[in-house]
Amino acid sequence: MSKRRYAGRLPRRLSAMWIRPFGTWVVAAVAVFLVTLQLTIGVSGASPLWGKLIPGPHAVGFRAIEKYDYSRTYQPKRDYFGAALPGERARPLQICMWYPARPKAGAGPIVLNEYNFVTPEDAEFYQILGGLQNREIAVLFPALGNDMDAVLQALAIEMTAVKNADPAGGAFPLIIYQGDLNTGLVENAVMCEYLASHGFVVAAAQAPGPAALRSEPNASSLEIMAEDMGFVLAALRDFDFIDRARVGVLGYRAGSVAAMLLQMRNFDIDAAALVEYPLGDSEIGQAAARNPHYDVVRATVPLLFLYSAPEDDRDKAVLEPFKYSSRWWLRFGSPEVVGLTTYGLLPAAMIGGAAPPAEGSPRPAEGSPSPADTYEAACRYVLHFFAGHLNGSAESLAFLGRPPAENGLAPGLASAGKMDAVERPPTQDEFMAMLDQGKVDVATGLYEKFKSLDSATPFFAEAAMNVMGYRHLQRGMAQEAIAIFKMNADAHPGSANCWDSLAEAYMASGDSTHALECVQKVIEVLPNDTNLTENLRQAIQTNVEHYMQMLKPE
Repeated sequence: MSKRRYAGRLPRRLSAMWIRPFGTWVVAAVAVFLVTLQLTIGVSGASPLWGKLIPGPHAVGFRAIEKYDYSRTYQPKRDYFGAALPGERARPLQICMWYPARPKAGAGPIVLNEYNFVTPEDAEFYQILGGLQNREIAVLFPALGNDMDAVLQALAIEMTAVKNADPAGGAFPLIIYQGDLNTGLVENAVMCEYLASHGFVVAAAQAPGPAALRSEPNASSLEIMAEDMGFVLAALRDFDFIDRARVGVLGYRAGSVAAMLLQMRNFDIDAAALVEYPLGDSEIGQAAARNPHYDVVRATVPLLFLYSAPEDDRDKAVLEPFKYSSRWWLRFGSPEVVGLTTYGLLPAAMIGGAAPPAEGSPRPAEGSPSPADTYEAACRYVLHFFAGHLNGSAESLAFLGRPPAENGLAPGLASAGKMDAVERPPTQDEFMAMLDQGKVDVATGLYEKFKSLDSATPFFAEAAMNVMGYRHLQRGMAQEAIAIFKMNADAHPGSANCWDSLAEAYMASGDSTHALECVQKVIEVLPNDTNLTENLRQAIQTNVEHYMQMLKPE
């Protein structure tokens, strides 16, 4: 083990700033915080927070760019009284990147506070970023026993990345990271550095909530987070050291839900690692399910779930809804140990060891895994997951498939496994494309197949199928129209409109017998069909009368 001593390495940009954790004003008088820190470095060139994590072949660079998303506003034009408000109204995002870099001669690594406050090039960002810095301090303060000196020590810990180092040669896969509500880069800085050292570009947005610095656990916040991740993906498209053909997403807690929402709407995402993904019956889980983009049929890429839970039954609750994806999972059995963020690593890396836990916080049981053990395992599994699914590494896929003990995890630390994907039905867009291309027989076969496998809601909307049936009828393809209308009537047997359309298609084909059967079905279901407007109900009734006149025996 090597030792590194540095004197006067102070948390930068904290002096003279007022911090208000939990309603108590505290002055961060860093100018008088003159203490010599002696920190143990586990691996040469890596931060003391890395513990036993082994760096990859690359040095780690870190840089930030400021962008405005002009498609979304953050500030209104006018205040409550109608007075014009000054300044930029577009949503501000500072995009931060960890990336494989070339060693930078004479440059030392940054300290943790430089993740807490990343100095912007755009001066307009100072106020927003200062607020986000204080928001992060409000997380660190209770995590370190409500001890401001401990917070200042933690922010002075040396990290691994070198600011603005030149990128290494080549193009690397991109991983977009999204943290939990009201947290910043500190939350998983070690994991991001670790991935970068092994050949990944990791990007995250420092951004406020929907309309204020803080976010609430609701659908609006989740949507904003998912949109921010999408904005990051778009903003980095022209960086030549990023391979846009290989993209993953990584999220923690609410950020993992945002990552899932992005994958469901963006076909460029190839894999998703989700840390502490919330249960469906949680407040965040319920908010996610209400999102119009939430569709498990679109969750098709490989997924990795990492979470802490004392019971095995959570495995099914978390994993089963995403049955159309291959799902890897790593479950830690000691949820009281905060081991899935960088926060849990801070006390042991500071002078004198751990800061006292906050009053009322749970104490780890005797002999339970340390946060460092848990976090190291999480980092290694996330690395191998992305290496296996973005880089095609057979070695990494083999790692994921082995029992945790064979990968060097301590006995009892975690359990792991995989749930294979089941064949998924086509999405409505895919199904309609088949029909539009004339592949009606193929589409009919798929409908019959998945109807027998899954009795859930059909994968097409009644109105969309009705339009597609008439499109074929207008092309003179009566038999194809009949097949389409039959599927629609089978999926929506109580719809008078479906049977009316099928009757019309049979009449166009000259099949009076089946047309009459469908008219009789319209008469049967029409009185109880509550989904019709009055105008449509009247039109169908008129059609019935017309059909009966045409179909009555001579």
